[in-house]
Amino acid sequence: MHIMEELTIIEGGLSDVIRFYDSIIEEFPKGERKALDVFIRLFETGDYKLLIAFSETGIEVGYAFLYTIRKLSILWLDFIVIHPEFQGKGYGSKFFDKMSSFYDSYIGMLLEVEIPEEANENQMRRISFYERMGAVRLNLKYYLPNEFGGLEMYLYYKSFNSNASPEAEVVIAAIESAYEFIHSDIRDKELWLRQTINSQDGNQ
Repeated sequence: MHIMEELTIIEGGLSDVIRFYDSIIEEFPKGERKALDVFIRLFETGDYKLLIAFSETGIEVGYAFLYTIRKLSILWLDFIVIHPEFQGKGYGSKFFDKMSSFYDSYIGMLLEVEIPEEANENQMRRISFYERMGAVRLNLKYYLPNEFGGLEMYLYYKSFNSNASPEAEVVIAAIESAYEFIHSDIRDKELWLRQTINSQDGNQ
């Protein structure tokens, strides 16, 4: 059953970042999440945003962390979560769609998606969701740098203005910015950045 309610989105504060951390631990594997102090440091820069979604009746239904790459007018979706009791009711679609109007001066959004393992229905469902929302998988090998090395993931792009993919130079600039900003504490990030960029060069 799908809901028809509208959502209200607000920017969260530091106390919200802290209270959502337990949820991050539950929802994402260790290789994809960050330590709490990293979340706090990123948030305090002013470029790492927390959006919280509420139903028409004022009930909190989910949240998302984003890096606003202002120089490129592109968002980088780091995490998005719909609380378990509201999943499967259309809130995720509405939340995802609302981000484009909330950041109406931005041209699109990049997002990392797990490469699905065989017979993993949750991962396949997540990919299907993003593709239904108009996100397109980019033709490169993207690596998420973490303390264990580099985790290969799909990188998707959702255009806010059309279905066109961004130019290769814009994608590389956004990835470089995300590596420098989000993953500044990862020692070997430059190695995995080079692997990603080289895969883009090889696909041209």
